[in-house]
Amino acid sequence: MNTATRWYKLLYVQVLIGIVIGGLIGYLMPDIGARLQPLADGFIKLIKMLLAPIIFGTLVSLGHLMLALYVTTLFFIIVVLGSIARWSGVPLLTFLRYFKDEILVTLGTCSTEAVLPRMMIKLEKLGCKRAVVGMVLPTGYTFNSDGTCIYLTMAAIFVAQATNTPLTLADQLVVLGVLLLTSKGSAGVAGAGFVTLAATLSVIPDIPLVGLVLLLGVDRFLNEARAVTNLIGNGIGTIAIAKWDGAFDQAVAEREIKAMKHPQAVAAAAPVKSDIAH
Repeated sequence: MNTATRWYKLLYVQVLIGIVIGGLIGYLMPDIGARLQPLADGFIKLIKMLLAPIIFGTLVSLGHLMLALYVTTLFFIIVVLGSIARWSGVPLLTFLRYFKDEILVTLGTCSTEAVLPRMMIKLEKLGCKRAVVGMVLPTGYTFNSDGTCIYLTMAAIFVAQATNTPLTLADQLVVLGVLLLTSKGSAGVAGAGFVTLAATLSVIPDIPLVGLVLLLGVDRFLNEARAVTNLIGNGIGTIAIAKWDGAFDQAVAEREIKAMKHPQAVAAAAPVKSDIAH
């Protein structure tokens, strides 16, 4: 059975026909066009009345997505990464204070690559051996994308719900598994997560790819949470692996943290070189 839609039943064809007819009436019969002006104004007002609640509902839905993503990433940072940081010997609040500059740069650029050299230098100063930092941190940038995993899964489910696409529990697990795999290697410039999401949904027939248009307006704000979570996760992960491998000097870390908290006391205790030549 042929289910192809007739060309004259397509919406964009009907819109084009209406535009052509309106242009011909205005050009050939301007008097009739002027009399039809109130009808056109009423039609425009009707369209505005119909679009207003749709736009408002879309903004509310996007706001719920942003709130859900930020709450989820905050919970992950405090509970999961906080527990790992405490086991590693560097509490979460101390870690955040020590790397606050890098976190702010990442928040502004939505990319963790901008602070990779500074992260490596400060992790070495914190007591991690250079060999571990040089191996673990760049690898984590590619394979330990905690924030990207959260972002991709929540964005995919949001697109499915926004387009009224029913997903069973098995379908959701499949989407979760595929996104967990495609998130590896998604490190790049700001917006790389969105490109990864688009490439992934293009091979998942259940979720329409056109629904990604809904995320364009808030993708910048979603990227901020994604990038910051990735940075914190990679930093804490490097410290944890260094301690696990016996390549973390706790005394150096405590001395560096003390210098951060009390810089004046450390400067006063530093030896002063004499200017008198002997």
